[in-house]
Amino acid sequence: MRKKKFDIIIVMVVCLSLVLASIAGAYAASYSQKQQEAAAWGQKYQNALKLTKDAEEKAAIMQDSIAAKKSEIAETQGKVDAKQKEIDAQTAALNERLNVMYKTGTVGFVDVVLSSDSIADLLMNVGLVQKILKNDQDILEKMQDDLKELQELKAKLEKEKADLDSQMAELNKYIAEKKAEADKDRAMQRQLENEAAALYAQMIASQPSNTPSSAPAAGSGNYVWPTQGIITSKYGYRICPFHGQEFHNGIDIARSPQGTPVYAITSGTVSLASWYGGYGNCVTINHGGNMMSLYGHLQKYVVSKGQSVSKGQLIGYMGSTGNSTGPHLHFTVYKNGSTINPQSLY
Repeated sequence: MRKKKFDIIIVMVVCLSLVLASIAGAYAASYSQKQQEAAAWGQKYQNALKLTKDAEEKAAIMQDSIAAKKSEIAETQGKVDAKQKEIDAQTAALNERLNVMYKTGTVGFVDVVLSSDSIADLLMNVGLVQKILKNDQDILEKMQDDLKELQELKAKLEKEKADLDSQMAELNKYIAEKKAEADKDRAMQRQLENEAAALYAQMIASQPSNTPSSAPAAGSGNYVWPTQGIITSKYGYRICPFHGQEFHNGIDIARSPQGTPVYAITSGTVSLASWYGGYGNCVTINHGGNMMSLYGHLQKYVVSKGQSVSKGQLIGYMGSTGNSTGPHLHFTVYKNGSTINPQSLY
């Protein structure tokens, strides 16, 4: 009777473990999906930032063009003013000459006649007076033509500046819209990241056991599983929270809090035990036969480069160092220099 009750209890515990594992797996899938959504919005945010930056650089160039156009307009206006002064001076001189001629006789003919010694001299003097008047008129006409050209040039420059001002206004409007879009995308990314963090906490809480084991995780064949936890990101293409869409060259195994032991999947020689970029604290092991394994984001490692390790030997503890969104192990396996799906070993 007691044995029967004991068997029932064992079955209930197994069933409960399976239910908890199923719930944890569901949370893990939701967590992974939420991370991907957050990363997608993060990518949109980065795209909006880039468009804003490009537009701002274009606006800076356009602002320089507007400043140059203003300088051209001011310079042309100076030429217009100078030419107008020349015309005014020339007109005043001509008017003075005509006034003197009027007072001394029509076009100065009395003086010309009285000062002429002969008919030939008279004709020459009359012609000279007419040439002087004609020259004055020609000079004035030339000056007025020059003034007209300058005024037309100024009008053209002002139109070009007005066009640039209009383009600048549109560009500033575009920049403001992109900034608002970037802020909205960033807010959505943060909201999804918070939701992912909540799911992560639920996922960890739903695990059947959260006490780190002192023994290697179970495995099959020639390999042991590197640590305990839930797979939150599989091998293959995914949306990364840090890099957008990428090929995930390993698997992520999550467990909280930090400190879950990590083991060598099989015997080999430690080829790296140090900080390794985005992997944070990292260990790599050369297993021979052109095979190598990598263990990233460790809280700390307890082996050193060149050390020989055996299958299932403790090499470090799960952490969240480097580019990480929470305590987990990034586990990669290399075969002949290329990554393979680590799960294919088991």
